[in-house]
Amino acid sequence: MRLFGPKKPSLASISLPDWSWDQKQKTKTMVQWVNPEFPMALSINFFAKEPDLTTVQNVEELRNYYRSQLTAQGGGILQVELAKVQGLTAIKTLFKFPQQPTGTMYLGSYTLPFEKYSYVLKLQGMELEPTGQRESLVADALIKQGKLVANKQGEYPGWASDPYEPDYEHTCLMNKAETIAYDLQFPNHPLSQVRTYMTKLGWEIKVDEVLNGLAPFPK
Repeated sequence: MRLFGPKKPSLASISLPDWSWDQKQKTKTMVQWVNPEFPMALSINFFAKEPDLTTVQNVEELRNYYRSQLTAQGGGILQVELAKVQGLTAIKTLFKFPQQPTGTMYLGSYTLPFEKYSYVLKLQGMELEPTGQRESLVADALIKQGKLVANKQGEYPGWASDPYEPDYEHTCLMNKAETIAYDLQFPNHPLSQVRTYMTKLGWEIKVDEVLNGLAPFPK
């Protein structure tokens, strides 16, 4: 019998795996770690309020929601999917954000929404100098194979596109070098690292039983 009412969810309701990363920040609602050997960060955020989401029922609507946000921020979609993390409904996302003067930041996230709470687990990988090597090598190979052909304007149609809306036009789109098929060829690229650790994170986190009793996100 509980003397003080039912147990409430908190930041501690989700335990992240110990990868021997250095803890950088910690508050009551957020913890961040950094990889001491690679420009990557891992974080978990807890929000004690209704999630600012449109739906977890319609993945196409979700993709449109994130696409609209990213367009305003100058970023691009690599992946938006509905998933299960330790039996809980989750939104798995992977975005890209061009950096100045060069390079790209890749952000992978699991969002676990409930009716009155949510958790966001993030993995962030930063591309350092020399930048663009993955794109350059893949583009050269595709050109030599005749799979990438320049038009009269010197552009290469099909090199970059939204993974779910091929006709969508934007300055920041997923290019062919960023598909998962090239991760094994470039294992140390930040995108490959983010994808690898996202898979590990989904398998290795532990959730408190209190989360199984929470009302699901209703939309």
